[in-house]
Amino acid sequence: MANRTVSQICDQKTAPTIEELLGLLDSIVAPNSRSELQEFELKLHFDGTTRGWAELLKDIASMANYGGGIICFGVGNDGSRIGLPYSLQSKLDPAEVSNKLSRKTEARVATNFMEGYQGALMFAFLIVRAPGHLVVFDSDGDFNDEEGHPKKAFHKGVVYTRIPGGNSPASQQDLDLLVNRLIEQRTRLFLSRIERVAHLPPDSEIIATDPATDGRGYVLSGSGRGVPVSLKHAESGEASLPITEILTTSVPFGSLGAEITHHVRLWRQADARHRVSRETLTKWYLRRKSINFDDDTAELSFVSALEGSGYPMSWAAVMSRERLIAACRSEIHSPKYRVRELIPLVIGIFFWNERNSLLRPNLGALRGRAARIAEKVLAYTDTDRSSFVLYSKSSIKSFNFEGETHRYSEFISDHLAAQAMFEKLLDAESRGKSTYQYRYYAQRFDMMIAAQSLQPGGLSEA
Repeated sequence: MANRTVSQICDQKTAPTIEELLGLLDSIVAPNSRSELQEFELKLHFDGTTRGWAELLKDIASMANYGGGIICFGVGNDGSRIGLPYSLQSKLDPAEVSNKLSRKTEARVATNFMEGYQGALMFAFLIVRAPGHLVVFDSDGDFNDEEGHPKKAFHKGVVYTRIPGGNSPASQQDLDLLVNRLIEQRTRLFLSRIERVAHLPPDSEIIATDPATDGRGYVLSGSGRGVPVSLKHAESGEASLPITEILTTSVPFGSLGAEITHHVRLWRQADARHRVSRETLTKWYLRRKSINFDDDTAELSFVSALEGSGYPMSWAAVMSRERLIAACRSEIHSPKYRVRELIPLVIGIFFWNERNSLLRPNLGALRGRAARIAEKVLAYTDTDRSSFVLYSKSSIKSFNFEGETHRYSEFISDHLAAQAMFEKLLDAESRGKSTYQYRYYAQRFDMMIAAQSLQPGGLSEA
């Protein structure tokens, strides 16, 4: 992956590696010198006290308003690299940051947390994503100083932003810049929702004439010559094909490809939080032979399936391994607990031999059920892959579908039969006939099919 700037890391959905963040630290904080970047803040430590949280929330709000940024822990303001005495994972978990922020403002800010070693020193990074709104505090950031005197880290109703080396209340000029950034962001969102209906040669544009001319128009070439054209439907040949914004709910998508392009464009260009519903993903899967699964389509489907209790393995199977591992690393630190529970299973299926190196360093980021699932995945021996696929979600060996009882072992070595059963379960869901149990069965088949496609010679029951 090419070296990215702070802004690119905060804007893009592909999560950075800890090596990339440490490299970024090296480039910004060189020996005996330090670049003053508004989007990169240095902190020696974080103690989790009331004062520590108040000051950190001010940093987060300021960076969010500025357009995103990274807070690095373990480095002094003078650039001295001290390192951290212990992990900050439990304190700065994205869910905990969101919880603390929600007590002071209704605005939501997405964060990611990563930490790692450079030599013998440990450093941590809190990545602050740019929201689609301004962050304003609803109450003051009160704390007591060392002598017990009341202080305020921030004030209610004030918009804070970044200045070189710190935070500051926004001036009129700052507010103009912040508002203009939001307008540009929402303009991109609006434009991304318009379906492209025609491709024209470079340096040309289409000029529509009076509607009475039966769909006629001109392509104005770069030389200024107007070439007459007629707009016609590609299949029916009818003239006067309307060019309509896709936001008009009465106008359907022109094709399945147009629908997919619309969702991917929203996610990639306008709103990184955009997701596709499980019902839509089911339709896409059943019609997958007519879909061009590029990495963007596959990754959007994958993260949508994770968050929507869908079937992520099927989409992960068509992603490049590089994109998949980057997405898994990013989602490990997601505040959404449903996502965290499924990620250890994804790693078990697609990175069986690397599961120790991928999961053990991140166990601190997984809590509750997610941590128990990760420990269960790690407990299997290298030769237990088939048992993991069959029984990692449950020890139940059989299931009932539409009046017939089946054993999972019937399908473990028969990829075509497993695929057919998975599609029957999805078809029941698409017809509104699905139940919670059917979706649970489908998730197990989702794992089985992905594992079968990756295992040379197929799987066999342990």
